[in-house]
Amino acid sequence: MKSLIAVGSIYAIVAVLLVITLVRDGLNHYAWRLIFILVIGAAAFLFCFIESRRAAKDIVEKSGYGELERDMKKLLEDMRAEMYGDADEGKEPITLGSPVIGLLTYRRKPEWYEGESKWCGSKIKVTLCKSIDEDPYDALAALEGYFRDRKKIDRMLRGRVAEKKGRAIAKRMFPTNITLTGEGTLELDYADSECQILGIYDGNSMKVKIRR
Repeated sequence: MKSLIAVGSIYAIVAVLLVITLVRDGLNHYAWRLIFILVIGAAAFLFCFIESRRAAKDIVEKSGYGELERDMKKLLEDMRAEMYGDADEGKEPITLGSPVIGLLTYRRKPEWYEGESKWCGSKIKVTLCKSIDEDPYDALAALEGYFRDRKKIDRMLRGRVAEKKGRAIAKRMFPTNITLTGEGTLELDYADSECQILGIYDGNSMKVKIRR
């Protein structure tokens, strides 16, 4: 693909030079030859581009990655249906608004609030583990406090991971999920290409679990 882009760039430059030549000298014997070469080259470039896309698609299909991707999407859809079902369908949504976190929506089947927010520059999923029968506002205030201290908490987690797995992973990893459990502890899910990191913060100390 990079070689095709390079060839396309060269042809674009040559085309610009040809236009300049035509404007300056008009159509002469050499200009017609150059136009012919450019047309043939453009057709060859287009053919190679189409064939490369088709070949890449065939490679994905033959390697099994296409089927694997479809299976993973189907699995995620099934998991979501199993988790949420139709418990919220046709019912008035229940929400919690926070100026620090954003909007959290209650999910009736797992019985928790969830939404999306930002944690140290990354978009994350937020979960507040409180059922509809419980007052969520104290827990929401605690979660907001953790969000205000997110830089300190993030540094603490990265420091613990650096001790266990090295600075490279501690620097690369990024947050994906933040959960306030029913016990009031904060669970931080971070991801890296080599492993998954779970930080458990109780307001004072940080425990870390690392799994591949």
